[in-house]
Amino acid sequence: MNEGRIVQVVLNLVLNAAGAVEKPGGRITVRVTATEDRRQVRLVVDDDGPGIAPEIRSRLFEPFTTTKPPGEGTGLGLAVCRGLVEAAGGTITAEDADPDAERRGASFVVTLPAARS
Repeated sequence: MNEGRIVQVVLNLVLNAAGAVEKPGGRITVRVTATEDRRQVRLVVDDDGPGIAPEIRSRLFEPFTTTKPPGEGTGLGLAVCRGLVEAAGGTITAEDADPDAERRGASFVVTLPAARS
């Protein structure tokens, strides 16, 4: 995946997280790690918003799925992310934070094949 596409994926995920964070000072975390065998790279965007509503979970990465009011979003960001990630041979998933954990929110996990040098 080229740099521009990675930037687009990260930007979309961070903008979604920013929209989900309910309070000033809310938290968004971006982590990038490599698997032990260095064959894959994992990018995680966490937020401490309300989490993923069960009624949209199954459609989350479909085009035009949004939780924003009319006129405030297109519902294309996560669909674009999925298309770019899958075209690069990767996966993207969404997970709620651990319900027993101190924080609420959601985690979006992108796994991509590592570039060969």
